[in-house]
Amino acid sequence: MSRVFLRSLFVFDSRPVAEIEAEVRDELDAHLAMIEDELLAQGLSPQQARVQALARFGDPARIALEARTIKLGDRIMLQRINLALLVVFGAAVIFLLVQNHRINTRSVATLEQVSASLVALQNREPAPQAAPASPAKLVYIEGAVRSPGPYLIPPGGFTLKQLISAAGGLKDGAQTIYLDSGGDDRMNVILSPSNMEAWYDYKLQPDDVVTVSERPDPRAPHRIHVSVQGYVNHPCDDWIESSGAVLAKLLNGKWKPDKRATRVVIRRAGGGPEESFTVAEALSQQGLTVRINAGDVIHVLSPEADAEVPSEWRRFVRTPRLMELARGSRELMYAIEQREAYDNEYESLIKRGFPIAHGRVESIRKSVGGMELQIAALQVVLLKDRLMELAQSDQELRDLLERRAEIERTPPTSMESDERGAFSFLSRYAEVDRAILARYEELTGK
Repeated sequence: MSRVFLRSLFVFDSRPVAEIEAEVRDELDAHLAMIEDELLAQGLSPQQARVQALARFGDPARIALEARTIKLGDRIMLQRINLALLVVFGAAVIFLLVQNHRINTRSVATLEQVSASLVALQNREPAPQAAPASPAKLVYIEGAVRSPGPYLIPPGGFTLKQLISAAGGLKDGAQTIYLDSGGDDRMNVILSPSNMEAWYDYKLQPDDVVTVSERPDPRAPHRIHVSVQGYVNHPCDDWIESSGAVLAKLLNGKWKPDKRATRVVIRRAGGGPEESFTVAEALSQQGLTVRINAGDVIHVLSPEADAEVPSEWRRFVRTPRLMELARGSRELMYAIEQREAYDNEYESLIKRGFPIAHGRVESIRKSVGGMELQIAALQVVLLKDRLMELAQSDQELRDLLERRAEIERTPPTSMESDERGAFSFLSRYAEVDRAILARYEELTGK
């Protein structure tokens, strides 16, 4: 608190003390009355409403004392200083009047910030049980922000990013952020606003002081944003420490290459020719000499694996006939929804940088194949009566149904009997089921 007092030594409100104190009391009483009215509307007795309102609001006397200290504490000292300055430096009166006007504006803004914090408390839903009263807890922010000053910590807590947002955000010249802990059990923190997205959002404690400086500090850790795509465990974009932004370190750590990977290509954010290495070179001593810069994209490639897998992907389409059958079959509807979920998962993986032959994409392709076989088989079963009726006058359809019945009479192999062999079992019907459904469409036009 002493640091804030010294920083605000020349901040005062020129109104009478009684008027300021009355204003603070009126503001606090108004907020407390609003909470009581809310609780009375919920059916609490006046006494219960008063108790719970005080529990949520906090000790009014302590909060009033905090506000009075902010408004008046520094003015007493400033008045004594002004008395001496008037005797020694009479010629500086005009300057002081101009300065006082500017500082008065800041004081009003500080009172408005405290009022806004009290309104936030009032807007919270009432607690089911009265909590013990606690003193007001403040944190402070100064320097290159839009609205420096003290801020009341809400019951849910306050984080560093939330405090900066409440203070109107950083000014354009902000270079370094210092978090000075009010307690003795936590380390002070130095951060760079150039990569705020990569911060760990520290939870603030009472009396913490955040100082935003317009001077750079080399001690502030710096993270850069890079992207690693292709045949690695988890292709993604991420923030990494600039000190560890070396090709070999990245590929020997979080982004370990797949066994099928053969080449590594770096596309620099600043443009220029691509840099290409074999996987062995990228993981070796040579890779330790390759620095990665902010915005660079690292592609871990396997042209051979990509050539083995077709690149096209056919999205599932709901036909009128299919949806008519699905309305009467929960099993078919579930299979349709699962098939569509595979579409979404496939597109998400490709968007995140997974190549078409990556193990996870390959697994989805296999699952899609099995699900489409299941959907076809379920349609044939649900259309059984209609198919038998049509087969009486159509020899081709009758032959197809007989072939399917013969497959059903063939005992499943041991692998097909296993739950994991469902795909293999359904594949026995794949050709004939597709032919049956195609013939059905020719005969019925749907």
